[in-house]
Amino acid sequence: MESPRPAFDPDRMAVAKAKPAVPREVTVSQLNALIKLLLADSLPGTIHLVGEISNFKRADSGHLYLTLKDRTSEIRAVMWRSAASTVKFKPADGMEIIATGHVDVYEPRGQYQFIIRKLEPRGTGALELAFRQLHNRLAKEGLFEQARKKTPPRFPRRIAVVTSPTGAAIRDILRTLQRRFPCVAVLVYPVRV
Repeated sequence: MESPRPAFDPDRMAVAKAKPAVPREVTVSQLNALIKLLLADSLPGTIHLVGEISNFKRADSGHLYLTLKDRTSEIRAVMWRSAASTVKFKPADGMEIIATGHVDVYEPRGQYQFIIRKLEPRGTGALELAFRQLHNRLAKEGLFEQARKKTPPRFPRRIAVVTSPTGAAIRDILRTLQRRFPCVAVLVYPVRV
């Protein structure tokens, strides 16, 4: 769920003038909690961060761990499994991206990190990039080589249709096939559309 706070605009940032009251002695846990609170109060809820991916790792849990960097700085970032499942391309080191999320403090280690809710490639659209990655992978397997291509039969004996078994599309397909190829066997593989 999106935070009600506005997106980050550095021109609208105000420097905090009053310091919060801190006891003379604090524990490490208390200090980390205070830092987390200060960051949450002073930074916007949604930041669109542009950077280059490095140290990319997809954990067995489904979470994505990476470092986002530019010419002079870097920040650790994480994308939880629920958000990572929506990414339509394969992130990789060296890729320039736009990460939408917020800054958070991991209190047990006293480290701040960027929590990514949405990840998009910069420049190329996610679907185009996913298509290119799939095309390259299939080309490496040799699936586009002329020697692997087969000429379809002039009169097919079996036709497979991948669609919803209850929609209007399947009725139209079956009607057309019955008219043009009455002897053909039709295999319907049901999917949600």
